[in-house]
Amino acid sequence: MFTRRSSISGLMANMDLVEILNAFGTSVFAITGAIAAAKKDMDIFGIMLVAFLVGNGGGTIRDLLLNKDVFWVHQPMIMVVTIIPALLAVILFHFVQPPKRILLYADAIGLGVFTVIGAQVALQFGCHPVNASIMGMITGVGGGILRDLLCNQIPLIMRSQIYASSAFLGAFSFLILSKFIPINIAIYIGISVTIATRLAGIHYKLNLPKFKILEKD
Repeated sequence: MFTRRSSISGLMANMDLVEILNAFGTSVFAITGAIAAAKKDMDIFGIMLVAFLVGNGGGTIRDLLLNKDVFWVHQPMIMVVTIIPALLAVILFHFVQPPKRILLYADAIGLGVFTVIGAQVALQFGCHPVNASIMGMITGVGGGILRDLLCNQIPLIMRSQIYASSAFLGAFSFLILSKFIPINIAIYIGISVTIATRLAGIHYKLNLPKFKILEKD
């Protein structure tokens, strides 16, 4: 009986952690979307629409691929953690100039959080660990792709230092470690791996190898 209660308590604690991290990642991505939209001179409705789509885009794509109910449809609090932080950020940066690389750093944080959450959700729905890693990567990069497309920019995933590969590495690290250590610790490590590799890519301008196709004259 004690073991069963302990396992249930652990599961509830883990669910709380995931919900907190999901709200945090949603807010961070929403802020990046709002700032990017504001820089494109969109009105307040356009800014909030972009913020919502960026904050929830990756998870929406993941849920549709998993053939499950889209998470935000039944969670009205998602509107709160999306719109309010985005609105406050836009108001603040209307009066104070944002740091030069704030979008890149905030995007790295959101990438790490959403990647691991996406991988965990996919694993719970029966995905193979490798496929769950890919699903985590999609969850992580989806919002950023939407942000850049809506703001008429080439997506970071196509023009930046290691990005999607950071997400895949973080998701895979989480899934492997979760088999050997407490899942909460595995979540933090997976997020840290994603963020650290992404920031290293930004700082040291790291890129994956590129190959050119030879063509005859």
